[in-house]
Amino acid sequence: MVVSQLPSPLQLGSERVENLLCSNAMAFDSFPKETQQLKQDFMACCSDPSVQTVVFVSKLFSIEKSAFPQHQNRPLTQEEIAHRRELVKQRRTAKSELASESSVGDGCDLLPAASSSTTVPTTTSTPTEDSQDTNDVFLAFSRIYSGSISKGQKLFVLHPRYDPREPLPPPPSSPSGCGTLLPRYVDEVVIGDLFVLMGRQVLPVDWVPAGNVVGIAGLDQCVLKSATLSSTLSCPAFRSMSFLATPIVRVAVEPVHASDMPALRCMDDLAKRFARVEVRSSEPIVPFRETVVAAETNRVVPSSPGEVDGEEEGREGTHSAGSLLGREGRSDCVSLPEGWVQTANRAHTLFVRALPLPGEVSRLLEANVHLLKALNAFGGSSMRETREEDGAKGESGEEGGHSSKGESPDVAAVKLNNETLEQLRELREKLRVAFGGAPEYTSDAADRIWSFGPRGVGPNVLLNCVPTYQRPSVWSSIDCCVVKGVVTREHDTSIVNGFQLATLSGPLCEEPMHGVCMVLQQWSHQVAPPSQMGPPLTSSEDTPSLPFDAYGPISGQLVSAMKEGCRRAFLAQPVRLMAATYSCSVLATAEVLGKLYGVLGRRGGKVCSEEVKEGTVLFNVRATLPVAESFGFAEEMRKKTSGLASPQLVFSHWEVIPSDPFWVPTTEEELLHFGEKADTENIARRYMNMVRKRKGLPVDEKLVEHGEKQRTLKKNK
Repeated sequence: MVVSQLPSPLQLGSERVENLLCSNAMAFDSFPKETQQLKQDFMACCSDPSVQTVVFVSKLFSIEKSAFPQHQNRPLTQEEIAHRRELVKQRRTAKSELASESSVGDGCDLLPAASSSTTVPTTTSTPTEDSQDTNDVFLAFSRIYSGSISKGQKLFVLHPRYDPREPLPPPPSSPSGCGTLLPRYVDEVVIGDLFVLMGRQVLPVDWVPAGNVVGIAGLDQCVLKSATLSSTLSCPAFRSMSFLATPIVRVAVEPVHASDMPALRCMDDLAKRFARVEVRSSEPIVPFRETVVAAETNRVVPSSPGEVDGEEEGREGTHSAGSLLGREGRSDCVSLPEGWVQTANRAHTLFVRALPLPGEVSRLLEANVHLLKALNAFGGSSMRETREEDGAKGESGEEGGHSSKGESPDVAAVKLNNETLEQLRELREKLRVAFGGAPEYTSDAADRIWSFGPRGVGPNVLLNCVPTYQRPSVWSSIDCCVVKGVVTREHDTSIVNGFQLATLSGPLCEEPMHGVCMVLQQWSHQVAPPSQMGPPLTSSEDTPSLPFDAYGPISGQLVSAMKEGCRRAFLAQPVRLMAATYSCSVLATAEVLGKLYGVLGRRGGKVCSEEVKEGTVLFNVRATLPVAESFGFAEEMRKKTSGLASPQLVFSHWEVIPSDPFWVPTTEEELLHFGEKADTENIARRYMNMVRKRKGLPVDEKLVEHGEKQRTLKKNK
């Protein structure tokens, strides 16, 4: 890429400045006043010393030391040339005097001493070849938006997760203040050498004003990818950069010698140029997703923990639950029939069901991740404010309130702009329509959403269908009028945390869930029996003695119970794996179409369309290909077509693998066709076992079934 001229920072508009300082979903006026004042400094682009310095580091790049001016040969001046001539004359005179007064051997012995007494100035210093730490230097590619930067200046390094709205320690009068505790995601650094980037050459400078691009040395120890440099803690970190393509395949890298782990910093020329250690890389790590599909027949679910359906044993999914949950280690929950789970102290009982989400709902959630992130942040602050109000009512004597002493009073509230609020309301209406078209859900399913997962933004939903618990919906924070008198039950967040953990790592191969709706239909609470309580725990003489639970805090028990209930409810349904899928585009002639289709068929690809490109004899073939089968695909395609076809792969979507990973032949027709062992390859089971082996999980497969040696009937003659 070649750029003739960078736009001036003076051309920054008001909206552009706000987008740099905060995300599109957040309102700029939710920042402190000191932060809002930085907007004027941005637009003025002033280099006055009284203006706060704001610098954005977009990336780090390496450059060899030989490219720096001090390590390059430069032309000598006339004075230096005359001085060197005088030194050469003195050396020759000394050598001739020594040769006449002493023998040749003595002269040779004294010559190094005479030569060493003469000092010859050098203009360059090259690093030794055996030095590993002085060949490359990391420079930070930065641009100054406000103030100025100089060598030796002390600035704060604001990492991408830093937020000035969080509680801060007393700010120092200047960045050079000593003994001041820095908040999270903040470091303090002394600016090293500054360089003006001029193509392949760099020019050292001592001071750079606002509006320029500069290379900064010495930031490689505190900046990994990008960061914001500022002279004030009121400056927010610049929003992260967005990319069009999302990486889908990962590779784990480790050094052969564990002592070389600190040397691993980047992948480009890792073993030869930067780290210079032997590197061992793993096989490509392909992600999968776990989901459920609609059951073929409707079945009766036990309405209480005491009811067990005897016909449940033969249905699809029970054998998977027994094979996985029975070998995943000890559970802290009480074993109950399908859907029911209790905490270890039997104080809380939960009933969870798993349902497949409608396809339109999953697509809406995947396409609006940025809105779900804003809703998650905004809803959390609104919930804290509601709890504080309810806690104040509880302290005044009203029922149903909970004390908010456990909440941090300094947590800053998040404020969304009007455009984001309108987009969230439109998303809610679309979800209502999507849920309304599914017969498995009620018309108010969208208004009963408790949380999204995993991490609060995923394509999985937790619904609140507990008749005795009418908690605020996840959408209540965006409504103008909040319903008063509706409070959250104690340990409400434990239910959400258990749901988040369950959707983050499913029971099949510890991969995230996708398109699953967890419905909480029952949450009953009873006082734990005295046998489950331990002896009184007294912390001091003034604190009353309270019995403690022998199984640990009830919040942790409830998290484990909810996670276990979601996993059991998931395995109670027909389970499937979802594979990451590439969109493949190939240009080929008609002569090689047959070979092209053969390569796609062997790797599980599906042809979507085949069109003739106008004005040419080439065919544009569009297909889908599983990511797990794409390694070596381009090379095989070029070999089979003699270089006449070259594919382009871009991540497209997640596709459900139709085969059941736990399928075994049961009917007479299946037994006659596949046999008792079902030796035909199950693609879903192969993928599941591959991931479980990589993660160190137990795999249910037989290596040797009959180990006896076969008898040889033919005699050797």
